[in-house]
Amino acid sequence: MVTLTAWNKKDIKTIIDSEKFDLDFYLAENPDVKKSGLDPIVHYVLYGSQENRNPNENFNTEIYYNLYKNAIGQDENPFAHYIRNNENLYFFEKGLLQEYGYDSISNALNRLRKYPFFNAE
Repeated sequence: MVTLTAWNKKDIKTIIDSEKFDLDFYLAENPDVKKSGLDPIVHYVLYGSQENRNPNENFNTEIYYNLYKNAIGQDENPFAHYIRNNENLYFFEKGLLQEYGYDSISNALNRLRKYPFFNAE
């Protein structure tokens, strides 16, 4: 029997309503979840995000949490926070750079290399 807090229920509803959680991906990446019999979204909200598991192939829980840990509520799920607050910031690609291609990033790095304070490492 799993006990859900009000935050857990809110996060689960947000994630379900968004239709952005990839059940097939989550179960393929986490075969232990299928064996547990626990609903994959419930698992992700209660355990998966704390274990840095990802809800789909395009969202990196760990990176997003590290970027927004001061804004995410104590019991709030990082993916649910993203859906509610930052979905329009295009951090979907592994939590970071969906809107930027190789050429634009290379051009930006080349421009920055001209400055003595820049260190690409």
